[in-house]
Amino acid sequence: MHVKRFILISLLLVSVGIFWSVQQNTSLHAQSTDVNTYLPLVQTSSTAEDPTPSPTPIPPDDNLPIITNGDFEMGSTTSSLDAAPNLVNDSLGWQELRSLSNRPLIVQAAGALPVTPHSGSWFAWLGGDHNLGGTPNHRSHLVHWDHFFLPPGQTTYLHLYYQIISEEQPNDFGVCDRDVVNLWMNNILVLQGQICEQTQTNGWTRASIDLSPFAGQWVTLEFEMRTDFQNISHFFMDDVSFQSIP
Repeated sequence: MHVKRFILISLLLVSVGIFWSVQQNTSLHAQSTDVNTYLPLVQTSSTAEDPTPSPTPIPPDDNLPIITNGDFEMGSTTSSLDAAPNLVNDSLGWQELRSLSNRPLIVQAAGALPVTPHSGSWFAWLGGDHNLGGTPNHRSHLVHWDHFFLPPGQTTYLHLYYQIISEEQPNDFGVCDRDVVNLWMNNILVLQGQICEQTQTNGWTRASIDLSPFAGQWVTLEFEMRTDFQNISHFFMDDVSFQSIP
């Protein structure tokens, strides 16, 4: 009787152990299945939501015209000119005109000049002459060969860097009108700068000129400086370009 009970109890314990083992394996298998199913979804989701950042695209060019030799680094075709009225020097991209002078208007940096270029080795130098041949006025013109088309429907700005050095004094009314620099476009006076001691710059200064009235037109570009026969004035210019922002 005791032997039968012992065999019965042993069979029950073995059955319980087998059941418990099956349950554990089933649970572990379920957990393993959850992990294998869940993790790839997390990785896929992470890749989709956090891609490698790409650079911000640069907006396309505004189709603005390019001023050939606007930085004057192509230089000038000659190093000097004979003194004579209304001389014209066809430099690279520009025409240089002066009433009386023996030098070009596009020059390379040298120790004798009072300034250095804003960039590179070349820049434009208007004025710098006075009392030549007894004439009361001296004129320097820097005219670009090209006709530039300014896009319609948008504002174009003319950018340039300039320096003023002058010994000129204002008139009796305190106005600097003896030496001036003019910007002409299509024979229209766009801007006039008064040149004298009071308007001197301390180094290079950036100018931004709104050309909105000329949008959708072909334009010419001319810089002119007029000086009298008294005190000397210089107008230096570099890095001339069209831009879409002020």
